[in-house]
Amino acid sequence: MAPVAVVAAIALCFVAIANGSTRAQTSGQAYEGGDINLGGRDWSAGERQGTQGTASDRETSQLEFNVRVGVATDYIYRGTTLSAHKPAVDAAVEASFAQLYAGIAMASVNLPTQPAAEITMSGGVRQTIGNIVGATYFLYPGEITGPGVNGIDYWEAAIRADKKISESIRVAGGFAYSPNVSNTGAWGW
Repeated sequence: MAPVAVVAAIALCFVAIANGSTRAQTSGQAYEGGDINLGGRDWSAGERQGTQGTASDRETSQLEFNVRVGVATDYIYRGTTLSAHKPAVDAAVEASFAQLYAGIAMASVNLPTQPAAEITMSGGVRQTIGNIVGATYFLYPGEITGPGVNGIDYWEAAIRADKKISESIRVAGGFAYSPNVSNTGAWGW
């Protein structure tokens, strides 16, 4: 339970720093700057609203930071609960400069190997129209594994196109690949 308290404290600090509202992302909802996608699995923030404007509005040489926090009733990733059907918290920071971005997110998890948290590190290139090419590394520190058994850390590469056509129409598609998902020896796409 201590990792959840640590992540919650960090999340509250980020809320105080960001001085903004936080809400959990609902199914099918695109990231629009105020929502959170646990574990940073949103392939980074394609477009931002509010005082920052969209990616096409900002100067190409301006360094920007995006801080977000959230709480979910169940952290489900690709159909599997990573929080044992219990609440989870997440905090993330992303820096972007021109078309480059790098970010780190920490989410509470409840897995059989008992990691302290899920730490997601990501980086890549984002075009102003929303095309994203990036890589993500998923780290599970403090796991308890048996002799000769590796942890579940792994990396994934992704490409995504996301375009807002009008106020009510958005088109998005993507592809992600990992040669060793959760360090099981199985590839995934």
